[in-house]
Amino acid sequence: MELVERDFRVFKEIERWRFCLGRHIKVLAEFSSQRTCDRRLKMLCDEKYITRHRVLYGVPNVYMLTRKAKTLIYANKRIDKIRLDQIIHDVTVLDVAVCFINSLSLGFGDLKTEKQLHQDDRFGVRTHHPDFIFTKRDKTYCVEVELSLKSKARLEMSYGHTKALLLSTIGNIFFYVIVWIFKLLLNFIHFLSSVFAHFNVVGLALSLILFVTKLYVNAIIFIFITLSEIILALNSRANEIESDTFAFDVGYGRELISGLYLLQKININAKVGIMEQLKASHPHTSDRIAHLERLQSADDEHIF
Repeated sequence: MELVERDFRVFKEIERWRFCLGRHIKVLAEFSSQRTCDRRLKMLCDEKYITRHRVLYGVPNVYMLTRKAKTLIYANKRIDKIRLDQIIHDVTVLDVAVCFINSLSLGFGDLKTEKQLHQDDRFGVRTHHPDFIFTKRDKTYCVEVELSLKSKARLEMSYGHTKALLLSTIGNIFFYVIVWIFKLLLNFIHFLSSVFAHFNVVGLALSLILFVTKLYVNAIIFIFITLSEIILALNSRANEIESDTFAFDVGYGRELISGLYLLQKININAKVGIMEQLKASHPHTSDRIAHLERLQSADDEHIF
């Protein structure tokens, strides 16, 4: 079998999406008809370039690459795994991508998948990425497919976490700018003290100013870091209380209370200092239990 340019396009599309259905490959590789596409896919299967799998009832056969095809496009030879709990979502993502490609006339290079975005990350870095992004008229758009409607409480919680992260980032940038300015000041004073070192009075005065300034800067850094840890811990504890409330609202209140009582028995002899309490990322177990039991009591009163 002689491979043509379109076959390599098929390989690259399947590689970056992890798998594809026949209807997706028809659009992604620009076949003229589904029948022509299916015939070519069968030939590629017979030559062991791709494999066809029936993974879930109600989902058409999925096509995946073999190591033979991965070698030809210089891709990682590790065979991708299909997650059954994600298969419906992943097929829907491909359907949405095909819809955008058809409606916006997107080319191969205009769209990047989640897998490609992860490959662009630095080694050891694992961050969240959207299902795919695409570029149109020099603007980049992110697409995240959700199969279920998120509750208002969950969206507000997510927004709260994002807002806290943004505030933390801005605070860190401001802090580093202040530290950088102080370092410049210290270097300048150190330079002056070296220049006027042969003048006993001036050199001594500058050395004293340098020493006091260093103490002042170190004290500011210590106080800022401590306060930042306490503020972030307060926000984290508030988020944990919101998470417990969310778990109670979706029907897992009693199970969570039982688990927390068990956790409390395990840590019954653990002694924590004042600073550890202030910097703790989670509320005390007894506080979480009390909060959930108040919610349970209010719910029971509402029922009766």
